[in-house]
Amino acid sequence: RDGIAVYSFDSKQYETLSDFGVNPVWSDHGRSVLFNLRDTISSIYVVDVHSKKIRELLPRGAASVGSPCLSPDERTLFYTLTSQEADLWMISLP
Repeated sequence: RDGIAVYSFDSKQYETLSDFGVNPVWSDHGRSVLFNLRDTISSIYVVDVHSKKIRELLPRGAASVGSPCLSPDERTLFYTLTSQEADLWMISLP
C-alpha cells in the first residue's frame, strides 16, 4: 500500500501525510514533502507537513517523472522526465 508518513522518534508514532504516493523528498525548509503518484507514469505532488494540504504540481503525463526538487524560494520545480531517454526538466510555479 502506498502512502506518505513521518515517524516521530519522540512519540514513537507515525503521522500520515497522504494515503497515496511514493518516493517522498523533504523540501529544503522542511515544511513540505514532494512525492510521486506512483513509480511509473506519474504526477508530482507536494504536501504541507502541518496542514496536510496536498497540491498537484505536475499533472500526469505520457512519460515517467521523478526526482522532484523545489528551489529554495519554492517557485521552481526540477524533475526528471523519462520517455525513451532521461532528461532534466524545470517549470516555474505560480
